[in-house]
Formats: sequence, C-alpha cells, structure tokens
Amino acid sequence: MAHRGAGGAVRLGQAIATMRRGLAAAPADLWPILAMTAAWVLLLYGATGGGALDPWVENWGRWDAHLYLRIWQEGYAADPALMAFPPGFPVLTGALSSVTPLSFFGAGSVISLVSLVMAGTVLAAMVKRDFGVPGPLVFAFWLCGPAAYFALAPYSDLLFCVLLFSAWYWLTAPTLTRSERFMLIIVLLLLPLIRITGLALLALLLLRRWQALALLPGLGLFLWLNHQTAGNAFHFLAVQKAFLMPEGQLLDGLHRSSTGLSPVPPVEQVVPFLHWLQFNAVPMTQLLLLGLTSLWLLWRRHWVLAVSLMAILLMSHNQAFWRSVVRYNLVLWPLVSLPVLCWIRSRLDRAETVSGFRHSVVIPALCLGAVMMLSLMMQLRFAAVFHRGGWGF
Repeated sequence: MAHRGAGGAVRLGQAIATMRRGLAAAPADLWPILAMTAAWVLLLYGATGGGALDPWVENWGRWDAHLYLRIWQEGYAADPALMAFPPGFPVLTGALSSVTPLSFFGAGSVISLVSLVMAGTVLAAMVKRDFGVPGPLVFAFWLCGPAAYFALAPYSDLLFCVLLFSAWYWLTAPTLTRSERFMLIIVLLLLPLIRITGLALLALLLLRRWQALALLPGLGLFLWLNHQTAGNAFHFLAVQKAFLMPEGQLLDGLHRSSTGLSPVPPVEQVVPFLHWLQFNAVPMTQLLLLGLTSLWLLWRRHWVLAVSLMAILLMSHNQAFWRSVVRYNLVLWPLVSLPVLCWIRSRLDRAETVSGFRHSVVIPALCLGAVMMLSLMMQLRFAAVFHRGGWGF
C-alpha cells in the first residue's frame, strides 16, 4: 500500500515538474497577453450587464452563430444558402460541444477566446522579430479595436486570425525547419475552410511565394461540398450575392459611407449617432488607416504583410462594405499600430535630450493612446448592443 502511495506521489511529482517545464518554456509575451485578456473579459462582462455566467455566454450567440449551429445540426443539405459559410468552424465547435459539457455557443466562445490568446502570442512574436517593437503593446492595441469583442462570440474570425498570423509568421521567417514548413502548408490548407477570405493570400504568388498554392486543396474540398450539396461547385458565390445589400460592393459601399459622413448626428440622438459610427465613420476611418499602413509596409519592403493587407482589404470590403467590414478588418487592425510604434522606437534610440524625448515620443504615444481609448469605448458600446441581440458589425 505504501509502495503504491509512493508511486502515486512520484507520478504526481513528475506531472508537476512537466507542467513547470512547460510553463517555463512558454513565450515571455504570453503572460502579459493573458493578463490583458483576463482584464478585458472582466471589462466586457461589466459593460454587457454581467449576471449569471451561463446566459451571459449564451447571449454571445447572435446572428451568424445560429447559421453555424444549423450547419452542425442539419448540414448544408437542409439549406443550400448555408454554403456561404465554410465548414471548418461549425464542425470544430460542434465537435467540442459533443465531447464536453459546453453548449454549441459556449464551445464556440471558448474557441474564439483561446484563439485570441494564441493569435496574440504569434502576433507578438512576429512584430518583435520583424519590427523590434514590444508585442504586448500591439496586442493591447488590437484588444482595444472596435470589433474585438467578437473574441467572445462563437464566430470564425478569431480562429481565422490564428491561422493567418501563423502563416505570416512562417512566411516571413528567415529560415524554416522541416516541421515548420509542414505546419505552414497545413495552416494554408485550412484557411479557406475557416473563412473564404483566406483565398486572398493567393496574391502572395505575385511574390513567388509558392507555398500559397497550399490554399487550393482546401478550396477544392469546399468546392466539392458545394457540388455535392447544390450540384454546382461555385454555388457559394451565388449564395454570397444573396447576402449582399445594395451597398455591398466596394465602390457602392465607399460612396454610401463617405456621403453619409456629413452631417454628424448629435450624440444625444443615440440610435442615429451609433448608426453613423457603425456604417460611416468607423469603416471610413479604418479604410484610411489601413490604406496608409499598407503604403508604410511597402516603404518598409515588408512585402508579405503589405500584399496580404491589400488583398484582404480588397476582398473583404467587396463582400459587404457597410455592414460587416469593421469585423472583417479585425484581422488587419493590429498592423495599424506598427508605424507609430516603430517611429517611437526609432526616436527612443536617438533621443539624447529631454526636449527631444518630449516632442518626438510623447505626442505620437498620446495619439496612439487616444485611438485606443476611443476604439475601446466604441467596442464596449457595440458589444452591449450585440449582446442584447442588436446588430454590431
């Protein structure tokens, strides 16, 4: 008996030692990312009314989340219009809910939240390696984005972020091991099975990044599903047209959003003002900032990020400019912080006087902080709207 107890103690000790080694090997940026994520979840919990945890989690299952649930429960054959959504996220979410006590929406929210941390860790490693800026600062900027609350919703966006950031990380690495090359191919294969926007990375073929061809098998599987369901491999294109609104195409949406910028409704008129923010001010501001960021990336000769940004921007804004483009830009939003952070870093490297430090660093830092605070305030407001069942990107 004593021998068994000793053996159990040894195994427990080995398990604890293994856990400690794993924690010690975790990326250094993981800990601030986890801390910021925990604080952000608590902030959103309060901003959306709090209450019992189960209904609070379930209330994130709005709009497209119900279509994901139908795909899992009924399959595409029940309604060919569901082909607008690739199968990756609903299948993963449904599988997790089947082997855990979690509901479908609860499982989807867990996947999104875990994906946020994973994506943030990969993003932090990439920007530190390629730009020399603190990864947690870029993550904080991303976390303050107006649509970041979708990291608590059972939507595919954050899982897409993990795959895309991982692809960027490996595509821009100086060298890759055999296992890393294999993982890059797997990630690219999965991208179009999570979101069709992943096909935008085919533009990297212009840079002779032949790994982008790995997107095609994933696309082929989705086309096969379309053919099996509706007898037409490109049925999803016809379905997506049905989801578009009159302002859905890029130029139409651009015209509508720009002409709607003036006049600005009074803040006291809550509904018109929020509508103006959601469909005019925020999309146009994001488009401007992302366009400037793409030019900066070209100037820095960071070709992979520049081409990816422009291709995703063009593809996503052409799908539904006025209605969901702020959420589509979630995957691109952290890149907006890079020009300012790189500017601050370069000035800090050269700053020799207090006066030079004040004028060269403090003002850009305050501007970046102001953008983060304004974005966070909008995020909290739209998160509350979405959580109550309203439209929030």
